[in-house]
Amino acid sequence: QGEYAKALQFHTKCEEIRRNTLGMNHPSYATTLGNIASVYSRQGEYAKALQFQTKCEEIERSTIGINHPDYAETLNNIASVYEKQGEYAKALQFHTKCEEIRRNTLGMNHPSYATTLNNIASVYFRQEEYVKALQLHTKCEEIYRYTVGTVSYTHLT
Repeated sequence: QGEYAKALQFHTKCEEIRRNTLGMNHPSYATTLGNIASVYSRQGEYAKALQFQTKCEEIERSTIGINHPDYAETLNNIASVYEKQGEYAKALQFHTKCEEIRRNTLGMNHPSYATTLNNIASVYFRQEEYVKALQLHTKCEEIYRYTVGTVSYTHLT
């Protein structure tokens, strides 16, 4: 609904509560930082988004480890911020790490894996590498058809 100030207020209060109750080295605290980063990203405040997303990544790396789907999601979120800034090489770097983790933890026929392929394809499309983008979109569509039975084009860029 675009009420970013209100969302940020609630997430900040949540951050304070989780910091005081769980400490700053807890996966739930990291999630809250990721939520704050998401609000900043939607507002176009990418430097702040990356600051919070990076802290989230550091906490998750030390608590849940680098081979966890939640960690992969954080890498995806960092990649998305870089993509919005037009920093495609960095976006691909983080999306590729996310793809590897999701492939190894969820498998190649999981909808989240398909979403990762779609995200990488989106970066290729923005770089005008249309053949690479189409190949990944096609694979993404195959996975959705296999797992869901239909393609949700809201996931495809």
